[in-house]
Amino acid sequence: NTHVMNRLCEYDLIDLQNAHDGDHGFVLVYQDYLTKFTQLRPLKSKSPAELGTTLMDIFCIFGPPLVLQSSADLHVENSAIQQTLEAVWPGIRLYQDDSSQWRETAKIRNEQIRSMIAAWMFVNNNPRWSYGLKFVQLTLNSNINNELKRSPYEALFKMLPVLRPATVTLSSSTTD
Repeated sequence: NTHVMNRLCEYDLIDLQNAHDGDHGFVLVYQDYLTKFTQLRPLKSKSPAELGTTLMDIFCIFGPPLVLQSSADLHVENSAIQQTLEAVWPGIRLYQDDSSQWRETAKIRNEQIRSMIAAWMFVNNNPRWSYGLKFVQLTLNSNINNELKRSPYEALFKMLPVLRPATVTLSSSTTD
């Protein structure tokens, strides 16, 4: 059974408008389903243009997925994004999953990320969460995932990171 990264990826948004950071008010959470490798990007809005451009940036580094899944809450954004992405990658398909299981999994993951952002801001005495996202992302991808029995970083790159950031940690019970 051969597994290929990017068959199924999912994205969601975390609303951080209450902790506005300059022009940024949202976090794009993009995760590969197989490796659980997660990418975090600050967004100024949840406009289809900004979402599409940010997703294209990710795809140009890691390649596009065959299926890109998101919640039904992003339906309007998804139709515009699909047109933009299909112009470059005709085979890509966007899928809205509104199942309670997907919603619960996304909610838990997003709360974990929100907590990690808050911890990074507190430890570093820095209100600029958009700057801290890269460190939160590395920490999230470096922690052992209970489902994978290894870190998402190791699942993707087949090696451990040489160094890990020391400012944000998670207990093993929160990395499912």
